Amino acid sequence: MRPLPLLRLLAATALTLLVLQPVPAAAHAGLVGSDPEEGERLAEAPSVVTFEFTEAMSEPAYVAVTPPDGSDVLVGAPVVDGTTVRQEVRPGGPAGAWTTAVRAVSADGHPVTVEIAFSVADSAQPAEPTASAVPAEPPASEEPEPTTPVEPSAEDDGWSTTEVVVAAAIGAGAVAVAVAAALVVRRRRAVR
Repeated sequence: MRPLPLLRLLAATALTLLVLQPVPAAAHAGLVGSDPEEGERLAEAPSVVTFEFTEAMSEPAYVAVTPPDGSDVLVGAPVVDGTTVRQEVRPGGPAGAWTTAVRAVSADGHPVTVEIAFSVADSAQPAEPTASAVPAEPPASEEPEPTTPVEPSAEDDGWSTTEVVVAAAIGAGAVAVAVAAALVVRRRRAVR
C-alpha cells in the first residue's frame, strides 16, 4: 500500500481550501463618524448634520432630522461630497431628544442607512456639566434614550455578487474534492 499519493491529494486539497478561504467582505461602506455624534448633548440645535463614511457615496442621498416637536427643520437638499453627506438644518430648534438619519448608496452599489440620536440642552441648563457638577451616579431619567436599530432594507440582502460567486466556488471545490477522494478509495479497494 502506497499512502504517498493519498497524502499528496489531501495536501493539495488542504492548500486549495486555504487559498479559496472566504474573507470577510470589506467592500461595504460603514460610518466613520457623525456630527453630532451618537448620544451627544449639544448646547443648541445644530445648523448642519454630517455623516462621514469609509467610502464614497453617490447621489441622491436622503437625510431626516427630527426634533422633539416633529417640525420640519431641513434647509435644502443633502450634499454628497465624496465620503461625506451633509444636510443644513434651520437654526434655533427646540431642546430635547433629536434623531437624524441618512440613506445613501455607496460606491459598491449597496444602500447604507444610519440613524443617530442626540439631544439639545434646555437653554437654562448647560450642555456639558462641569466636573464639580457631575453627580457620582446619574439619575435614570438623564440616561440617553437607546436608538432603534435600523432594519436592513429588502434591497440589501447582505450578500454581494462577489460573495455569492466565492461561496459557490468553495462549494463546488468541496464537492470535487469529495468525489475525487471517493474515487481514489474505490480504486484502491478494487485493486486489492
